[in-house]
Amino acid sequence: MNRKEIINRINSAWGVETYLEIGVQTGKNFLKVAAPKKIAVDPEFKIKLKRKIWYFLSWIKSRFFEMTSDDFFNNRASNIFKEKPLDVAFIDGLHTYEQSFRDFENCFRHLSKNGIIMFHDCNPDSFEAAAPAFSPQDMKEKFPKKETYEWNGDVWKSIVRLRSLHPELEVFTLDCDYGIGVVRRGKPHDMLSYTLEEIDNLTYADLKADRKRFLNLKNAAYLNEFVQTL
Repeated sequence: MNRKEIINRINSAWGVETYLEIGVQTGKNFLKVAAPKKIAVDPEFKIKLKRKIWYFLSWIKSRFFEMTSDDFFNNRASNIFKEKPLDVAFIDGLHTYEQSFRDFENCFRHLSKNGIIMFHDCNPDSFEAAAPAFSPQDMKEKFPKKETYEWNGDVWKSIVRLRSLHPELEVFTLDCDYGIGVVRRGKPHDMLSYTLEEIDNLTYADLKADRKRFLNLKNAAYLNEFVQTL
């Protein structure tokens, strides 16, 4: 199961109206997501004309903001979500703990009562993939001898932080497509107990040793149970 399938299952089950994606680039995922109102944010769109034409209907009902997510939330989000709040957000921008958590906080400020925020890249499978780089090229420069460069970064720390310091949120991670973190308001099934300082000092070795507990990791089939609660 991939991110597009998960997002569309959630959107369809809930009847979502407003969808935001941070980190769109080529539009491969964004253009396939179904929602009445879609908002794309990326510092540099790389959507090919052929893809625009192929997904024409999706394209014309979408709004595109070529800027950083910080600029979007500082300058545009308040007006956009003033009358109709955000229902579902998918965070797939800069793959760092700091930026992903800031994107979460900004999305949460505009989130509807039953809204859902998702993170991509929460479950890296190697030390290299989990490196806190700033781009795929940065990762290649850090690990020049590695043959493949799947870059997830340390987004997983955002999940640990939410599960440690936010008892008002339900948080889990689907074990597919490099880890899809799902967050909504609600009572958590269990909690972690790390402080901010401890989270800052966590390493990939810590995640590897206790992955299931850190991420509240669920198999992909758990999505069927989750959507029944929407």
